[in-house]
Amino acid sequence: MLGTLLDLVDVDPGWEPAFEAAAGEALAAVVVDGVDAGRAAIEALSGDGLTGAVLPLRPVTAPPAVVGGEPVRRHVRAAGGRAEVDGILDVLLGAAVAVDGGPIAAIDVAIANPTALVVTRDGDRFSPGGWRI
Repeated sequence: MLGTLLDLVDVDPGWEPAFEAAAGEALAAVVVDGVDAGRAAIEALSGDGLTGAVLPLRPVTAPPAVVGGEPVRRHVRAAGGRAEVDGILDVLLGAAVAVDGGPIAAIDVAIANPTALVVTRDGDRFSPGGWRI
């Protein structure tokens, strides 16, 4: 176990709400060193009748580029230079862009990029899973 996602990242000042909106429920997840460790963590939780979220480190591919906003990923990095956390950040934030101009501008970008995760710097979130302000 490496820690929670929040323990493992540094976020540029002013970008915290956008990061939190983009990361969603993964904020509370425990990051573990690989898929096997992730399986073991889920098995232990399940066996004890507990609930929790686990993010295993694993190889990733880059998501498609989103047009119309500033990539959130550029403003979040692994804390303490922990390069192994970069893969999780790429997955969670790779398709996330922050849009200036408020929620209506963000909705327009989300409609133009239906598979994207669009957030505002205030923490509003617009994704294929729904819209939240």
